[in-house]
Amino acid sequence: MLSITSKDNRHFKSAVRVRNGKEKDLIFIEGRRLASEALRSRLKIREAFFSRDFASAENSLGLVGALDERADDAFELPEKLFNSLADTKSPQGVLLVCERPVASLAKIADGIAGENDGLKLAVVLEKISNPGNLGAVLRTVEAVGAAGVITTPGSVDAFAPSVLRGSMGAAFRLPVVEKLAMKEIFSWAREIGARVIGTAADAGSEYTSVDWNKPIVAVFGSEAHGIHDEEKEGVEEMARIPLAEGVESLNLAVSAGIILFEAKRQIESATRK
Repeated sequence: MLSITSKDNRHFKSAVRVRNGKEKDLIFIEGRRLASEALRSRLKIREAFFSRDFASAENSLGLVGALDERADDAFELPEKLFNSLADTKSPQGVLLVCERPVASLAKIADGIAGENDGLKLAVVLEKISNPGNLGAVLRTVEAVGAAGVITTPGSVDAFAPSVLRGSMGAAFRLPVVEKLAMKEIFSWAREIGARVIGTAADAGSEYTSVDWNKPIVAVFGSEAHGIHDEEKEGVEEMARIPLAEGVESLNLAVSAGIILFEAKRQIESATRK
């Protein structure tokens, strides 16, 4: 392991660019939990950075050793320098620069076709802008075993540090296809024989009346505006979650969780029959 004592070091400067989202093929990972998830998910680790205290702590030696072995380069930084590189206010002492996972519509289509023994369902997020919501949806999609996630242009980066923290590592393992136009998504759904189902507070059908056992592409609109009117023409069915009188809407991540677990319930119920 090498030591970095100057901000002039090229590895430090490169990591700052990755942290700031200026390297499209690389992602910035921070914290003990996400670093462990990166190891478990077999991500390609370019660089590992450790604070001096973390690298010498007895309860960190196993993780430090594993990351040092897997990373192309590993560096120990003085605390002040390490903290200046971190993206959080209270750094945990470990940062990684990894290659960005690559996913494809073909991989998601395989899941919808039932080849992965999970839900025959993919989630589309239209212009999702809240990193916490996207991270939570990714975590939920993995929890129910859905096929993957697609985002449209105008959405937050699915591998931004704040999204990764919310996803708790799910983004490392899920197929995530980003910045795909809705017209392309609708065309792809037709090609693979999947129904497109959207969500809206004023939809006629309740989400529990939808048959989630069939191959489905479920579309969730933006936090502020829902599914745009011009996109609704490509949606075959709209479903709603019943709310108490006077309540206009639910948080996007909560809505997605309710519907995904209903889909999981229906499929498990059908399997038991």
